[in-house]
Amino acid sequence: MENIIHGKKFVWHYFLIGLTIAITWTFILYKIKQDYFDGGDQRASAIASQYFAIIALTIFLNAFYTYYTGKSNIYYKEAILIKKGNNVMSHKNYAHLLIDGRKERFNPKNSEYNKLTEGDTLLLKIGNGKNEFSIIYEFKKK
Repeated sequence: MENIIHGKKFVWHYFLIGLTIAITWTFILYKIKQDYFDGGDQRASAIASQYFAIIALTIFLNAFYTYYTGKSNIYYKEAILIKKGNNVMSHKNYAHLLIDGRKERFNPKNSEYNKLTEGDTLLLKIGNGKNEFSIIYEFKKK
């Protein structure tokens, strides 16, 4: 998910779809087995866990789908590296790119990251997934 273009839009889109699925699942479960919801805090915790699991699965499965289906529809695009940095907590490298007039943060591989300098024009290898989201496979200097 780290290198999906318009990543925030992607997460929100599939969060809402996952939430819709979770609500529908809860409604169906309630109609089939009402006594499932009798149990107080312990049952509420189980239902909240189901919501979280359904939403997370929806987001992660669609990220995998974007990654997998994007490989069959590759194109290249230029971007400008605005800023390089390192996340102190996770120790991951990140790069802020100007792509399509928007500033976005991505996580290139360490081998790619070390070859980049701020202000570089990059040629990105991008795959367009069948779910209309794109993912960056490779970052390299133009």
